[in-house]
Amino acid sequence: MFKLDKLFLFFSNNQLATFFLSFLFIFALTYGILYKINLFKDKKINILLSLILGAMATIKSSPCISKIMPNLAIGIVALLIFFIILDFSSKKEKSTSLKSILFLITITLILYRSKTECSIPNTAIIIILIGGGISLALIASYKSKKKNIKKSEKESPTQGEDNFPKKEGTTTAIFVSDIHGNNQQYQKLIEIAKKIKPEIIILGGDIAPKNFGKEEDYIKGQREYLKNDFIEIFSKLKENGSECYIIMGNDDCSANRDILKKYNGKLFHLIDNKRLQLTQDHDIVGYPYVPITPFKIKDWEKIDITKCPKELLEEYNSKIREPKGIKSTKKGFVEFEFGPKDNKNTIQKDLKSSKFSKNPKKTIYVLHSPPYKTNLDKTENGHVGSFAIKFFIEEKQPFLTLHGHIHESVSLTGKYLEKIGKTISINPGNDNNSENLSLIILDLNDPESAKRLVI
Repeated sequence: MFKLDKLFLFFSNNQLATFFLSFLFIFALTYGILYKINLFKDKKINILLSLILGAMATIKSSPCISKIMPNLAIGIVALLIFFIILDFSSKKEKSTSLKSILFLITITLILYRSKTECSIPNTAIIIILIGGGISLALIASYKSKKKNIKKSEKESPTQGEDNFPKKEGTTTAIFVSDIHGNNQQYQKLIEIAKKIKPEIIILGGDIAPKNFGKEEDYIKGQREYLKNDFIEIFSKLKENGSECYIIMGNDDCSANRDILKKYNGKLFHLIDNKRLQLTQDHDIVGYPYVPITPFKIKDWEKIDITKCPKELLEEYNSKIREPKGIKSTKKGFVEFEFGPKDNKNTIQKDLKSSKFSKNPKKTIYVLHSPPYKTNLDKTENGHVGSFAIKFFIEEKQPFLTLHGHIHESVSLTGKYLEKIGKTISINPGNDNNSENLSLIILDLNDPESAKRLVI
């Protein structure tokens, strides 16, 4: 049985224990601050800085450090050699686990070899070993759960029409967003449409590519894509007998909208800020605008809310927004900056118009931005969706809302569907940088039964 009084005296009087406790405190405090202010996006840099500051702040707190420096140096060199060998000989997951175990064993050996110089009782070493082991197990469990979420997305089966048998009285629809001109994903959309033959296909914005290198090539590059690849893709989708509905997104240049208008009603229905009858029972309305982002292109950005409730003011103002940017024109980009006059032309104001507020319980809304503080708008930096859209859904309780914009939400939360009151809201969480396409298949008469597929 451990003698707790001796252990208490050890942590009260032992200089090495004081060093480790001080180091852990400074490290945790520094890392917490760096993580909170998001100074560096790379976690490794945050950890490295925290380790350096922790060591610098506490190195003088224990004279016995000089006595154990040889053991410490040997341990660090041995660890580095083992880590290099593991990196070359093991898979990443296996390598990380072995590194963690080796690190714990090395720390324990250093403490054991230094117990005479620094008066470290065996009790303390055993507790550090057990505590470290439990911590590693908890971290491994957390990483495993996160990995399983991502694995389940990749393994979603798509076996064709037999997976989605047609039932009487159903209206099958495919919803996808944020393909960003990934032709491999568009080809998969064509293939799945051939298999299940949906009555309706809906694209929720960010339809054209965005990686052109030079800014001056952006508008022209998207224009050429829309005139050629995009039209060819939708010609094939039209051949399947599906009615297609599309909106643009915040990365699509509005200067190229005339290309889409040319084929509006022929290959697809362009529903930016437009309401159409979708089925006998439901209308559809689209809205491409998103709240102001940290990004440069401002074609489809607006101030989110006209007047923020007092209790949300601090939270609303804490969001990262860049008011300066550029807007596309036929002649190229022009400088743009949001100003006081734009406070009168907000997302909240638009959603109060009759176009959007009319008969919400019989309307399907295609809104590029997801609602704020839901499973659908989560990023590594927190929630970034629209306050106005969240207010609108809470107040009007529409039948169904379809969203995009935030690619990583599903991988972070494991959720693609959220119920806000009686409203079903969906974001497929498609990653345009992947060869896999994430999409939603649903019966428009029963949106709660929507399924997400990764193909």
